[in-house]
Amino acid sequence: MSSLSFSASSVGITVYLGRDTQQLQNLNEVSRTVLQVINHPNYDSNTNDNDVSLLMLSSPVQFTDYIRPVCLAADGSVFAAGTTCWVTGWGTIGTGVSLPYPQTLQEVSIPVVSNSQCNAAYNTITDNMICAGLPDGGKDSCQGDSGGPLVSKIGSRWVQGGVVSFGAGCALPNFPGVYTRVSQYQSWINSQISSNQPGFVTFVSNGSTSGTTQLVSFSVPLLLSSDVSLQDEGPCNIDVFDSSSLSHQQFLKRYAYSRPVILRGLTDNTRFRSLCSKSSLLADYGERRVRLSTANTYSYRKVDVPFQEYVDILLRPQSADALGSDTLYFFGDNNFTEWQSLFEHYEPPPYVLPHTSGAYSFGVAGPGTGVPFHWHGPGYSEVIYGRKRWFLYPPDREPHFHPNRTTLSWVTETYPHLPEDEAPLECTIRPGEVLYFPDRWWHATLNLDTSVFISTFLG
Repeated sequence: MSSLSFSASSVGITVYLGRDTQQLQNLNEVSRTVLQVINHPNYDSNTNDNDVSLLMLSSPVQFTDYIRPVCLAADGSVFAAGTTCWVTGWGTIGTGVSLPYPQTLQEVSIPVVSNSQCNAAYNTITDNMICAGLPDGGKDSCQGDSGGPLVSKIGSRWVQGGVVSFGAGCALPNFPGVYTRVSQYQSWINSQISSNQPGFVTFVSNGSTSGTTQLVSFSVPLLLSSDVSLQDEGPCNIDVFDSSSLSHQQFLKRYAYSRPVILRGLTDNTRFRSLCSKSSLLADYGERRVRLSTANTYSYRKVDVPFQEYVDILLRPQSADALGSDTLYFFGDNNFTEWQSLFEHYEPPPYVLPHTSGAYSFGVAGPGTGVPFHWHGPGYSEVIYGRKRWFLYPPDREPHFHPNRTTLSWVTETYPHLPEDEAPLECTIRPGEVLYFPDRWWHATLNLDTSVFISTFLG
């Protein structure tokens, strides 16, 4: 949840999870772009009432030791005055005082202040707000912390009771910080999330660190995710660089002819991404016919269907026991004339090989789908929505696989039993990342989510 207010059409927002510092490398960090921002319809910019939004992420997040869900305070929760709470953030550490290098995540413990006492200071406090701070000041959330969590701990369970909203300056005497009261929004949150709803618990405190909780409902996703997904992203043993860290010449010397590499931030395809939303694609191409291929290695049956029919009927999760000849997959075989109005907005990776030009293959597929092992010339793969897991072997190491079994069946039946010396190079790519594969490298792919993707083949 966030207390920041964006327009529903916001683009270019990225959520970072597992981050500790703003200015050093974060080895346990993952990022997701935001597909949709849902603002509360009754938000009042004058009083900051109903200062709450939901973010839909581009793909689900796998929990780790550094990325964990938090329970949400359910309707009827009581945070009595004096209840100890914790606030975290990277905001300023005083009015006009920036967090110093390397900008490590900060935390502060403060007690809840009653709404009546808080309203004496602000005169605009509603039941949708909760306040916390010290009478003498000195501890508070501050500018740059907005949207962060106010949490309390009961036993081993953390419960989010508030979202940083506003205040008068920072840590001033008799002016506690004001937070959006999470428990007021259980019905609204659940009305916006059709599946995998967050876990709400009833928190009751008597005004100290002691209290009780009662589980109301539990499901791990806190931020919205889209569609069915596969959670196991697997390891990543492929080199990954920000575009600023690897020049074109370094790419040609170190990777272009020898091994795969993943590059981040190489292009800005925000406009192309917006055109690839489900609503946009169906509006522009729903009645046009697309050519589907079977997902086996040596025999490609082709089927032409309207794109709308593919999305409504065939774009579904893949069964692990389905044969490649029984699957239908939309990737490539694009009528360039019909799709040119879309492709002209795509910015391909600029690191090309000498004496080559790019040709696009565009696709849309459901979770569990993918192409089994095969090889061809060099190129790039980019995910616009969703996540795609890649498995690669060099030309002289042909992997063992059944040509009519899907990548999903290989991952579930063969991959777990591979000897160490037969393990592939692999990684999962997300929006904002492109994977380069060299000439004649064996590779297979597995879509972990309903995905939109495009490859640029260099020939």
